[in-house]
Amino acid sequence: MSSDNSEKGDKSNKNRGGKKRNLSMICLTFLCAYTSFNAVANLQSSINIDKNVGLYSLAILSGGSILSSILFTTPLIYILGYKWTIVAGQIGILIYIAANMYPKAILLYPVAAISGIFCSAMWTTQSAYITVLGVDENRHDNSDIQVNKYFGIFYSVFETAQIWGNLITYFILRNVHRESRSNFSQCGANFVSNTSEIKNDESTISPMTTYILYSVFVGIICISIVFVIIFLDQKRKLKGDNSKGVIHQSIDYSLLTLKQFKKLDHWLLIPIVFWINSWEAFIFGIYTKGFITCTIGIQYIGLVMASYGITASIVCVIVGYVAKIKYSRPVCLLSATSVSIMILMIMLLWKPVPSQTYMLYVLACIAGITAVVAKPLVS
Repeated sequence: MSSDNSEKGDKSNKNRGGKKRNLSMICLTFLCAYTSFNAVANLQSSINIDKNVGLYSLAILSGGSILSSILFTTPLIYILGYKWTIVAGQIGILIYIAANMYPKAILLYPVAAISGIFCSAMWTTQSAYITVLGVDENRHDNSDIQVNKYFGIFYSVFETAQIWGNLITYFILRNVHRESRSNFSQCGANFVSNTSEIKNDESTISPMTTYILYSVFVGIICISIVFVIIFLDQKRKLKGDNSKGVIHQSIDYSLLTLKQFKKLDHWLLIPIVFWINSWEAFIFGIYTKGFITCTIGIQYIGLVMASYGITASIVCVIVGYVAKIKYSRPVCLLSATSVSIMILMIMLLWKPVPSQTYMLYVLACIAGITAVVAKPLVS
């Protein structure tokens, strides 16, 4: 009996050690991938401005993710398993970042679509993998508590990606030359991206600096891919001998997803999700260029947006605890919406000038709070 108990104890300890390792690898994977991706996304409206190829590529990437969520995610996970689906998602982000070294529509748009397909599958796999890790058959505790704990750890680490990626951007671009300007009347709410005066006043980034920046981000993802291949355990949701087959399973899951729209709650979530993504698109696309780049230069995007990431990371942890309180969700959502509207009104009325640079950091910090409050509540 004692030997049996000892074996069970050893097995339990190994399982816990394996779960910690796998959770750590999931956190590291997404931290590295989105340290690079978020930093590049923040620069798209300021660097790749020719025909707005940068912003359009992000829109195509998002469209690819939506399409993949319905049609391609299940087949990819079935064929590749959890581990290699995550690797495929990392490779998708890697090739998108690498494609920015030659930011032409003929290259960037197809790569963005492919990247969107793999990114969607990677996010689905992340949720499934963490859920599997949180369900411990050897324990009698409520598995939901363990799952929520693991998701809390993951998102607390993930939100710091905005910090590290933007700091890297700042340190690489901080010596970029910027021509002095005296007229800031077209910055802020009056910013027009196709105005020749704005175009002629953009900070000049040498091709070599651009290559160094993107190469660093590609290198970060390459390192994380190696770690995933070596240390992350393979898991599969569907068994290889399933008689239904991958096509039948994919159709079933797609139909099941569409059936969810019969529920009123899911329809009510759509405006909230739309608001969250529209708000982030405004911050990453318009605020970074019309307020930061136009006023103090592209080299400061990383530093200002790092402050956004710091507040987002801190608030993400706080929201995880507040969400347990009764009626906290509607209060948090209404508060975040009210503050977002207040920020938009300030941006509409305020005329940004270099002497008030501190306001750019203040607005970014508050925007980080409102952006992250709703995410855990609708997940």
